Amino acid sequence: MSDTLIEITALDHTYLPGTPMATRALRGASFRLKAGEIHALVGPSGSGKSTLCHFANGLLCPPAVGHVRVLEQDTGAKQCDVHLLRREVGLVFQQPHQQMLEELVGDEIAYGPAQLGLDTAQLRERVQEAMAAVGLSFQRYVDRRTFALSGGEMRRVALAGVLAMRPRIMVLDEATTGLDPIGKQQVAEFVRRLHDERGMTFVIVSNDMDEVASLADRVTVLYEGQTMATGPTQEILGPALGLARYGLLRSTAGQIVDRLAEAGLDVDRSPITLPEAEEAVWEAITH
Repeated sequence: MSDTLIEITALDHTYLPGTPMATRALRGASFRLKAGEIHALVGPSGSGKSTLCHFANGLLCPPAVGHVRVLEQDTGAKQCDVHLLRREVGLVFQQPHQQMLEELVGDEIAYGPAQLGLDTAQLRERVQEAMAAVGLSFQRYVDRRTFALSGGEMRRVALAGVLAMRPRIMVLDEATTGLDPIGKQQVAEFVRRLHDERGMTFVIVSNDMDEVASLADRVTVLYEGQTMATGPTQEILGPALGLARYGLLRSTAGQIVDRLAEAGLDVDRSPITLPEAEEAVWEAITH
């Protein structure tokens, strides 16, 4: 069995085709996700990241042009089980309120699993497990009103709701947007824990290069609907690719060593995390 969970090839997509509002979101984009990896999708606004995620989750299918294969299913085939794909590939939207349906937190998290026909005891187990994983107290939050939560709390509920489905893959579409530094750190810890303890596979849509540098195994760069580069994080976020040409900045660590190099210090410019940059600067100063 292949270790490739998602394979998207030469995908084109236009919203509202044949109308004055037609917008071409993808132009021959390709993407490949392997089991057990954390793969980041980066690119400026409007580059097609969310559209690509919607194809990976089965929200958009079948493709008019291109090929999408998810968990060994061709999404363009008549026999494709789209409902199965949406259970196995959990998508957390950029704006969590867009996927909220229930008035109370416990009911919201239980909504997805309830569609599977689970009994009350099984639902309660799923809700408790998912809330614990995202750091929400069951006793404190289960009867809270969903739409009265803070932005950070609502995002955790959205994560828990997807996690309660026990998917094989989680797609986080800019899941840390609008969160304070502590909230961002908590989401990152959630991803690392599920990856390390359960071997869960993640797709992370983010333009926070510090977040990408610390979490991702591989990175794919989208620009104007096209796949411009894909590879190991160290390679894509390093100095050779030139992220600026795609409207992106390097991580904080990368920018620091770049500035020092421009100022005349003979420093290694490959670091993408702060510990790596610290070591590189120390090496340059002492040698």
